[in-house]
Amino acid sequence: MKNAVGREIPEELLAGGKEVYQGKYYMDGKTFHKAGPRVRRAEKPQASKVLASIREACEKCGAHDGMTVSFHHAFRNGDYVTSMVVKVLVEEMGLKDLTVATTSLGSAQDLLADYIEEGKIIGIQS
Repeated sequence: MKNAVGREIPEELLAGGKEVYQGKYYMDGKTFHKAGPRVRRAEKPQASKVLASIREACEKCGAHDGMTVSFHHAFRNGDYVTSMVVKVLVEEMGLKDLTVATTSLGSAQDLLADYIEEGKIIGIQS
């Protein structure tokens, strides 16, 4: 069978519902079922997600060397949450090669400059 660019495609490659390329807009307007991720509900009041410390939250989320840590805030001059979390990651947990992704940086994040100079933070995206 020939595809949209005139190339002959052997029938054995089209097993299991596969189709040849039929042009750029062939799928336009077709509907399909998309599988979503499995999620677990947390509705019971006794199943709180609140933890005792920032460090415990970092440990539970699987913080590790080389990860990107993301923050979203819109406070003037930033807020101290970014600095508090990064301080736990670097000083208490000893992580390195971190990238910080934040919506904005301000004077509240002056601490990050020290970690950049030490090589603990290797990238910033803002």
